[in-house]
Amino acid sequence: MTKETEIRYDDVYREHLEAVNEPAHWAYMSGVLIASFVLMVLLIALLGTGAGG
Repeated sequence: MTKETEIRYDDVYREHLEAVNEPAHWAYMSGVLIASFVLMVLLIALLGTGAGG
């Protein structure tokens, strides 16, 4: 068993990486970026329709 004084940064970093589901992480990030882009384009289009007249 490891004592607290023997825990290193690399051990904690490796443990956190093992807890991450990488495909789910990238799917979430891609979804956020795509949804943000679509919403931004829709907002620009909405604002553009009111500027004509």
